[in-house]
Amino acid sequence: MFRGLTKLNLDNKGRLVMPARHRAALPAGSESRIVVTLDRDNCLVMYPMPEWSMVEAQFTRVGMDPKVVMLKRLVIGHAEELDIDSTGRVLLPPLLREIAGLEKTVMMVGQGNKLEIWSETRWTQARDATLALPVSEWPADMNFVL
Repeated sequence: MFRGLTKLNLDNKGRLVMPARHRAALPAGSESRIVVTLDRDNCLVMYPMPEWSMVEAQFTRVGMDPKVVMLKRLVIGHAEELDIDSTGRVLLPPLLREIAGLEKTVMMVGQGNKLEIWSETRWTQARDATLALPVSEWPADMNFVL
């Protein structure tokens, strides 16, 4: 499980060092391969290979609703299979960095089965918007965290 928030720096080539705790959480057999793709929230999402296989399988099973097709184009179309090098670095593709607005400082956010990679500015805006949301507007089934 991936959890927690980590502030990271991209180097001048667009690489980030994946924290050791997250590398250790990768499932057996996927220690050096991941998939990174675009998310609807203008961040990147990083999946271990076994989790990514399940995402692709879900898209295969869903119908041809136009919104599903649009989401499939976004998620599958922008997906890049990447290597984690021997020092734990991942080279994020330039196009994905550009779309997600990633510059020098990024935020890596654990989401259980995946990691999100946000520009620091967009992360702060999203976090503050979430904090400003009145409790009455949260889904009723979220009361266990409130």
